[in-house]
Amino acid sequence: MASAGEEEESSTDPGLIHSCLEEQRARLESHLGLPKLMAAYRLVSEAGEEAEDEGGEVDHDTLCRLLGKENAHLIDDIIQLVVADSIF
Repeated sequence: MASAGEEEESSTDPGLIHSCLEEQRARLESHLGLPKLMAAYRLVSEAGEEAEDEGGEVDHDTLCRLLGKENAHLIDDIIQLVVADSIF
């Protein structure tokens, strides 16, 4: 059984984090297709860059139109992926 310190260390292991991000990316790509995922990723990424400079934000309606209503539930997953990619 791992100690609390070992569990904490393993949960922040860069290899584990990278693996989880790649799994999430693969799941989103499988569900949306690469072109839609890349377009949504780009929109979120650009909004994040604008937020740092000018107070920009992610336009939920634009993402919904791009992904379609049937995929709107994936918007938070895409945002999480973009943020995590920028951190790690």
